[in-house]
Amino acid sequence: MTLALFRLAEGDPNRAIVMGANFGRDADTIATMVGGLAGALRGAEAVRPDWVHKAETGAGASYRSTVDLLVELLEERRDQARQYAATLDQLLASGTWEPVGARSGD
Repeated sequence: MTLALFRLAEGDPNRAIVMGANFGRDADTIATMVGGLAGALRGAEAVRPDWVHKAETGAGASYRSTVDLLVELLEERRDQARQYAATLDQLLASGTWEPVGARSGD
């Protein structure tokens, strides 16, 4: 259903969301899925600014600050992974390690 509405809306997030919301049955989920697909295709700029504003300010949510925190966390994790990789590279280059089972008599 989601893909059919996406196609009917020709990837337009605004049309897709309205179509999904008016479909019936599990309309909120359908609108969310088709809106997410269309938004991913066309970008946030394609969504009506008044909808974006309402979503960002409604229910006391602070989505932009949440996104900023998530990006900061991802950057920290990326830096940790780079440090682990550098340490592993050093160990491999030093030749001082032995794989398990490589020692004679094991």
